[in-house]
Amino acid sequence: MMSEFAAPKIVFEAWYLKEFFEFKSHINKNIYVQCKLCLPTLKMLSTAMNSTSNLKKHLEKMHPSTLSKFQKDNELNPRKRKVDTSAEEVNRQTKKIHICKESASNSACIFGLTQGKVDALITDFIIEDMQSLNVVEQPAFVKLIQSLQPSKTVLSKKSLVSTIEKRYSAMCRNLAAHFTSVRYLCTTADIWSTHNLSFFGTTVHWIDEISLVRKSAALSCTRFKDQHTFDAVASVLEQIHANFGINDKVQMIITDNGSNFIKTFRLHGDPESSSVVNPDKTLNSDRSEENEEVEFTDMQSAMQLESRNADNFQYSLPAHKPCASHTLNLIVAQDASNAMTVPSYKKMYFSTMAKCSALWNKLNRSIHAAEVVWDELHTCLIVPNVTWWKSQYEAVDKVRLLSATCENGLRSVCEKFKLPVFPQTEINFLGEYCMVMKPVANALDILQGEKNCYIGFLLPTIVSLRYRLQSIRHDLKLANPLVDAVLKGIETRFASSFESEELILAAVSLPQFRLRWCMEEHIKQKARNLLKNHMIQLSATQDETEKTTESAVVLDDQEDFFSFGSSNSGNVDYVGSVLQQLELYLCSSDKSLDCLKTFPLVKEVFIKHNTAIPSSAPVERLFSVGGHILTPGRSHLDDEHFEMLLLLRANKTFVNY
Repeated sequence: MMSEFAAPKIVFEAWYLKEFFEFKSHINKNIYVQCKLCLPTLKMLSTAMNSTSNLKKHLEKMHPSTLSKFQKDNELNPRKRKVDTSAEEVNRQTKKIHICKESASNSACIFGLTQGKVDALITDFIIEDMQSLNVVEQPAFVKLIQSLQPSKTVLSKKSLVSTIEKRYSAMCRNLAAHFTSVRYLCTTADIWSTHNLSFFGTTVHWIDEISLVRKSAALSCTRFKDQHTFDAVASVLEQIHANFGINDKVQMIITDNGSNFIKTFRLHGDPESSSVVNPDKTLNSDRSEENEEVEFTDMQSAMQLESRNADNFQYSLPAHKPCASHTLNLIVAQDASNAMTVPSYKKMYFSTMAKCSALWNKLNRSIHAAEVVWDELHTCLIVPNVTWWKSQYEAVDKVRLLSATCENGLRSVCEKFKLPVFPQTEINFLGEYCMVMKPVANALDILQGEKNCYIGFLLPTIVSLRYRLQSIRHDLKLANPLVDAVLKGIETRFASSFESEELILAAVSLPQFRLRWCMEEHIKQKARNLLKNHMIQLSATQDETEKTTESAVVLDDQEDFFSFGSSNSGNVDYVGSVLQQLELYLCSSDKSLDCLKTFPLVKEVFIKHNTAIPSSAPVERLFSVGGHILTPGRSHLDDEHFEMLLLLRANKTFVNY
């Protein structure tokens, strides 16, 4: 009988049980009690030994007022609550805590990280955070890892290098394997010079044919030891494509307007596309190549070239398209100087920009000057980068904004620096200059996109830029010559782009534009006919493929006997279906790429002609990351392992290690 009452004693330690319930019996794992508050009505309740929730629910439902009063009194007078402080209870609680700690320790041992997982996490940290390989030998880092995982060791630098090499090999194999299922590819290429070293960088881009999402990866950032001649560039490009087996899949290569790249594709590129993708002849002029490296050719290299030509040595490269953002940068950096032919504009421009340059030079030479600017204006000025025009626009725009919002503060800064202040006429000129250049800067941002940008953006962007520049001419008083010079540069450098069937098809097959960008009727009709003809060709090709597939199917005797010659696959009116699909597509208002799944022929045109991107900005971003890896303090990092670290980090979102 004692055993029956001993077990429920633990259950009745809850504060509300002894006050409201009377124990009656104990059967197996259940106990039966009587509610004291329900008297004289006999209310018997059943509850489990390890759970009394139903008893508390009874109080909350049937006696809420009494329960709330008891809780309030119990909180005001905590001494009323009886606490079991016996030695037996203390030992029981201590034992329970000890068991929990031991269980947690065992769980950590069982479910803790393995040595392989620790090594993988350390390698991820080195690659993604662009850390030095010597970090694994630093005492503080070793102490950190061993403090977190006492039973594990930190891999050595030699093991780390071996792990990186294995990852790099696996990444290259995975990329090559993935490219086997991709039909169309586009690559970008550029040459990067740093620390007296040159590297040849290449990125690759394609469109997933199911999700229509843009995919990208880095292919190389290899050391380029040869002279930057056209045949050396062709050799490296062809070798990189061959390493991944994509020579026949690359539809277009995007590079800047450097003379070596232009000559490379003029001599070794696709001859059928030369008239389409080659830039205007002005791009090859001395003026457009002013910032490019000068190509020297000695007698030895000339003799080697003649020897190669004698042996019919010829590279085979895909079509080429100059970087649109670089071309636009040339327009505003060089063609805009034609506005200087107007004396009044030239005088105003040089006077205003001289004051801006003096302010920027002061900030570059003195830390105290930057502190003065912060104290007076509560912001920092932007100092332009001479190699990229947009930084100059942003710097000028910052001065314009401060002159409009903090005119007294800017005047005070100029006076403290003993520089001439900006008169109101020059402030007005800064406003008009930024009004002209803002659409150009926005166009550059659009064309330098990667994930959601396609080469079909090029023509609509140029059309929109031209329209916006023309629409602000009547609002200008001082910068009209600048607008004329920029518009003339756009017409000159992008004239051949509007004759390119590839670019027209790319633009019209984008649901975001369709035919809306065609401002002239003859261009609209040309774009419509091009899309229609390509859709008819695709439909005919697909029909021929289906008939070939059907003829290859072997029928058994019974199926062949009852065929009756009723197949009408050879009489399909695919032209009518194409025209219907074309009209539905052009009339649709859906601008999302998902709508292309409803128009399979347009989708095919889109994938083929929009695989390329309009700018070589992705490879420049690759070089930017490389600058954080190849720092002066890592002089012992060899070229091969630098490339491995850079490509592993660049492809981390694509390659599953």
